[in-house]
Amino acid sequence: MRKVKNDENSNESNGVQCHECEGYGHVKTECATYLKKQKKSLVVFWSDEDNSEEEVENERAKNATALTGVYVSDAESGDEELTYEELVISYKKLYTKSEDICKMFEKQKKIISQLQIERDSHLAKISELNDEVTQLNSQLLHLKKQVKTMTT
Repeated sequence: MRKVKNDENSNESNGVQCHECEGYGHVKTECATYLKKQKKSLVVFWSDEDNSEEEVENERAKNATALTGVYVSDAESGDEELTYEELVISYKKLYTKSEDICKMFEKQKKIISQLQIERDSHLAKISELNDEVTQLNSQLLHLKKQVKTMTT
């Protein structure tokens, strides 16, 4: 009986106990046995750095978010196999669509380039006009001073 108590005491010093597998050092949500039953997987990271618990939790949250997704099936698609001819037709459609998108992308790049040139031109013109406004305001101020001295 004394030996049993020593085993229990040594296990208690290992930290928390999992209620699923009754092992120590992890909880049920991290238990490989539990995750297998839930058809999930446990992600393990090896690192030389000592991360704080907050960083580890943030990393787990990122990984959990990255693994979520939605699968939507077309009504037409099914378990039936496609023939070679159907694959060829599908490939040709995708290829022509890809070519069209690439052409449209190139046109958009040209338009963006032209708009960038126009923008730079307009900004230069705005700068010139601002300089002219500053100069005219200075002249106006000088003329106001002259008029004021003439009236007095």
